[in-house]
Amino acid sequence: AQWKSTGRIVTEIVPLTKFYKAEDYHQDYFRNHPNAPYCAVVIVPKLEKLKPKLAKP
Repeated sequence: AQWKSTGRIVTEIVPLTKFYKAEDYHQDYFRNHPNAPYCAVVIVPKLEKLKPKLAKP
């Protein structure tokens, strides 16, 4: 499927007015749950793709 826009897409950037820290069980999720399905399917592939770009020559 292909989508063709006839107009511009505009993103408004506004100052952050409120921030709520996530619950403790969400903090350092990947470090604390490395074998969780989300980590294996989403995070690990992204890290593997990033590793070569961060490797020291």
